[in-house]
Amino acid sequence: SRGGAGRSRRVSRRMVRDKEAWLVIVGASEAALHLLERLPEKALRDVVVLSGEEGSSPARGDGGDGDGFSSFLARGKDKMKRLRMESEPARRTTRMACSAIDSTKLERWIASKAAAGDDAFASEPLVEAVEGFVRCPSLEALGKFLDSRARRFARKGLRVVDARLESVSVVPHGDGPAALEGGLARLDLEAEPSRAGKGALVRVKLSDGSTLLASQVVVADTGTCAGRANVPAFVGRIGMASCASGGGAGWHEAIAYAESDLDLSKSSDYSGKTICIVGGGMTSVHLADKALHELGVARIHLISRGKMDGVKKFDVDVGWLGKKNMKAFLEEMGPWERLRACRHSAGKSTLSPRAKGTLDRLLQEPAFALLTETVVSTAAWRENKWTIQVNNSCDAISCDQIWVACGRSFDCLSELVVQDLQEVSKARICGAYPLLDSATLAWPGIPNVMFMGTTAALALGPSAKYPSGFRAASEKIARALENPSAPASPLDFEDFVSSGELLCEGEGPNNGRWDESAKPSMLEESPIKQRLCNSSQGLEKCTIESYTWSDSDFEIDIYVKLNEPVEKEDVLVDIGDQALEVLAETKGRIYYLNLEKLYKPVQVKKSTYRVFEKKGKIVVRLTKCDNHEWKFLKG
Repeated sequence: SRGGAGRSRRVSRRMVRDKEAWLVIVGASEAALHLLERLPEKALRDVVVLSGEEGSSPARGDGGDGDGFSSFLARGKDKMKRLRMESEPARRTTRMACSAIDSTKLERWIASKAAAGDDAFASEPLVEAVEGFVRCPSLEALGKFLDSRARRFARKGLRVVDARLESVSVVPHGDGPAALEGGLARLDLEAEPSRAGKGALVRVKLSDGSTLLASQVVVADTGTCAGRANVPAFVGRIGMASCASGGGAGWHEAIAYAESDLDLSKSSDYSGKTICIVGGGMTSVHLADKALHELGVARIHLISRGKMDGVKKFDVDVGWLGKKNMKAFLEEMGPWERLRACRHSAGKSTLSPRAKGTLDRLLQEPAFALLTETVVSTAAWRENKWTIQVNNSCDAISCDQIWVACGRSFDCLSELVVQDLQEVSKARICGAYPLLDSATLAWPGIPNVMFMGTTAALALGPSAKYPSGFRAASEKIARALENPSAPASPLDFEDFVSSGELLCEGEGPNNGRWDESAKPSMLEESPIKQRLCNSSQGLEKCTIESYTWSDSDFEIDIYVKLNEPVEKEDVLVDIGDQALEVLAETKGRIYYLNLEKLYKPVQVKKSTYRVFEKKGKIVVRLTKCDNHEWKFLKG
């Protein structure tokens, strides 16, 4: 009843304010369930799970019905329902996906439900998705199994609080609640390095204003565990592009995001319309298939930055699930080698065999158009239609709606909990990942704050954000919780990274994806200005004012089209820390582009350019210092 739910919530909040907890798990996520499976049952009464972002449904804004346990995996369940993905197979076998210690439990649970004949599943719960492997569960069956495990923990005394983490700080041992009244002094870890660890409590401030003191904290929420949803750069320029083309308001209703608000149950909203899907993963293929065959969409344009020709059987290559690849990863690789291994394994635009088959069928249909290796440059809304310009075509795409399904990316320094911990004890960062304690996955200098998921990728490998990685992480953390007084292991990579050094994205080995023969000139005095001054008087000087650009993770691509052929040796590009000059000389003209101040600094040595001579096209690739989105090209 409503009164009962209210009492339950009030009791939970009073508990949070007045009592300490042995363990706080941040995030009602799949990773949290893996850890709970490995804790002693008698300890569950001293564990508090904060629902966090993973336990909140974007559509409803809360975690569920008031009992707390409906908040487990609420975000994932909401997405599955909105996008009609219940019958889709998970990209993992039942044994890979099972959260229990006994990896056959999921398969046996599904068999028992099917044998009971109670119509527990709306579709086939087990799918022969990969030949030669154990069957894969449907997303519906996997979700119901994980939900049953969460409710089992509820019966054992686990407490769930519908709140998010606001901030984390460390309370020296013995200060207790008194420290909360007078404020927390910053720990001097260099003078007293042991105070942040042994016996210290972690102060967790919640979104409802309450505070919790915990002996141990494990962070397994959406941002730190799986990363943040990607929003393409063109979205930030829609308002400007629409106004420039005479359009205006109303465009927010014509763009939807797979991670938050796209809802395929509203089929009447899409019938007979043209949809443009931006994204090159399995979700994009699923959306295209549903739109054409169930929603009555007239035409689909699918735009992918990648080739969409890669096929991967499971979430992560099988070699990373055992010792085949992990032995070299843990024993021989330094931080940048590990970072490159994680990126290479993740890949771009890779599909499962089932999704690849669906895409091949879609390509046979006249109502479906696929644009690969393509980036949306601009999207303008006018007269209730989208006009979309892409980087490699002069023809515009016209559509009624845009669906964005660009997956997720990770940057630990954008997470508030990481920012708080950095102020207490500075960790070394490699790319977008911190270097955690390899034995316990604890934050350096704060052994009672541990991480699961993507944050632990440099310690666990590419599988860190998938169930196999959750299993490995939970086993490490469970051992650390069982013996919290054990000394911390020395940090990895001490032979590779000097103490206290902060490694930023792009400072490691070059990925080698572009031809390095086209490095820009970096003379102190700009050779471009010299060339302009000394150019022939017979040449017409033209300022380049028409160009496009795109933002993709760690790179900015700028596209300049001259509309006439140009020789490579007649092109000069000068890239500064936060400036760009381009000069191109043709038979009758000399073209000049000068961006005196870019939106943010770039890494000069990692930036490059290419010249397409016959097309008269120049592409400048700037390497950013982080993966934060650029809202503008100019500063």
